[in-house]
Amino acid sequence: MFEVWWLYRKRRKIVAKADREAAAALQSNNSERAKMIAAESYLACLRIDQRLGRFQDQSIRQEAQELDIAFPPFEEAEMWHAGDDQNLRLSFRGRAYLRKLIDEEKSRRFEVKTLWVTKFWLPLLAGLVGIIGAATGFIAVWRHGK
Repeated sequence: MFEVWWLYRKRRKIVAKADREAAAALQSNNSERAKMIAAESYLACLRIDQRLGRFQDQSIRQEAQELDIAFPPFEEAEMWHAGDDQNLRLSFRGRAYLRKLIDEEKSRRFEVKTLWVTKFWLPLLAGLVGIIGAATGFIAVWRHGK
């Protein structure tokens, strides 16, 4: 998690530095230097984006595996793409699809837990409160008669 934050921070710094240097190059009428700065910052950001993509891919795959959710089929080309190391990684669409399945599974599990509480524990608690109330009333009437 810390590394993801660090990569986002590093990317912001690269973009800010490139913007400053490109603006300075354009003020000195050196458009070739500004283009070179833009290209270098683009490549640096692309490398960072690839690393971020690996982290996102690994984390969403791990979460799906922990929740016992099937990955999209490998035959669906729009869900997968070859990573920089030629391993198959989830594309943006694949990650969105998997996130949707994860959210559905989490909400299903929450509903099961909520159902357990509303169908078992609340009626049991209501019954216990009723018994305690009746016992308190009985004791109050019994003590009042003495």
